[in-house]
Amino acid sequence: MCVYKRYPVSEFVHLHLHTEYSTLDGINRVDVLPDHIVDMGQKAVAITDHGNIAGSYRFVKECRKRDIKPIVGLEAYYTPHDAAVRELDDLGKRYYHMVLMAKNDVGLRNLRWLSTKAFTDGFYSKPRLDDRMIADHSEGIIATTACLGSRISQLILHDRKTEAEKMLLHHNRMFQDNFFIEVQLHTEREQQIVNQVLVEIAKRHKLPMILTNDCHYTHEGDKNLHEQALCMSTNAKMSDPPWDPERKAAGATGKTRFSFGPIDVHVAHHDWMWKRAQAQGIPYDAIRNTAAVAAMVDSDRYFMDIRNRYPRYQHLVAGETS
Repeated sequence: MCVYKRYPVSEFVHLHLHTEYSTLDGINRVDVLPDHIVDMGQKAVAITDHGNIAGSYRFVKECRKRDIKPIVGLEAYYTPHDAAVRELDDLGKRYYHMVLMAKNDVGLRNLRWLSTKAFTDGFYSKPRLDDRMIADHSEGIIATTACLGSRISQLILHDRKTEAEKMLLHHNRMFQDNFFIEVQLHTEREQQIVNQVLVEIAKRHKLPMILTNDCHYTHEGDKNLHEQALCMSTNAKMSDPPWDPERKAAGATGKTRFSFGPIDVHVAHHDWMWKRAQAQGIPYDAIRNTAAVAAMVDSDRYFMDIRNRYPRYQHLVAGETS
């Protein structure tokens, strides 16, 4: 008998998820996603598209139709340096990932500001944000350490764990009680290394963890469709072999395609997540905390400042309206 089945489904909420607005990378459809969340018995869901919140208004409307709490976020492109500087950093990177979510309408306004400024002031390969931008507009925002693409994860993988911990604590101070360490279930060696260090840091500093699946498609059977979308975005073919570091190290040549490999990044149900979390030694608090984050969000006030902003014309021709 599986012990994990005693936990209620509603204890888990997906907080890292990409929709069709993460163009040719996420294929979760905004109009279909809420139905799947209802079917799984979950009460809330977040979207965290790459660098933008373009789908947020439509997402909120679709979730409200189905009585699902919407959580608007984005997976920001982050640089620890001045976003105005266009050059590679000490790890040879242009940007990293960081998840930001709107806790309330103030947070949503700040996300809109940050998303805009990332394009207008921080664009270098991707629309980027730096610490100054984020700190100045951090009110009402919940943040997580994100995936293997984060600066913290990359420092860990470069055996610079002290710097990774220092940066994590810096961001914890920036967001105060609105910062969470994010661990993911993927079984590749790099993810396991990062998870181990993050769990150690969380225990040492008594910081809350959340578990995510970095969802890029809805059902497990959608994996091949997602691989096709990745081919479209990278001008590759499904007949090209997937990129494999071991294959490259062995001296293989020829064109390869970008692939997520064997990892499953679908919108999974509670039991699927918990079974795999148990196998990897991830505590149940990481699942329970996802529901706690959702409870922190007051999405009822999202878009409360929306109003008609069309100009009011004067001296119109008789019979014409503004």
